Amino acid sequence: MTQMVAQKARITALEENEALMTQMVAQKARITALKVERDRDIRRASRVARTDIATRYREILESLKDKWTSKKKGVSAEIQLHEVIANIDLLNELKDGGLTVDAELAH
Repeated sequence: MTQMVAQKARITALEENEALMTQMVAQKARITALKVERDRDIRRASRVARTDIATRYREILESLKDKWTSKKKGVSAEIQLHEVIANIDLLNELKDGGLTVDAELAH
């Protein structure tokens, strides 16, 4: 009788052990699946972040380009204004007789 009880206890222990091993294998598979999902989510989030950064960087560059173009136009207009003023001053000097065409050409 005790042998039967002992054998039943061994069988029960083996069955429990087998059930626990099955659960352990299932949990390991779930852990692996969760790791894969986590890695996929990280890659996706990284890709989205890189895209956002690239978009913002492009917007900044476009803004700087627009400002540079605008500033360039302003500087160009200022240079032309100085040239016109210099030419007017030269014409006034020539008109007033303080300067001759030959002297200016030699200059």
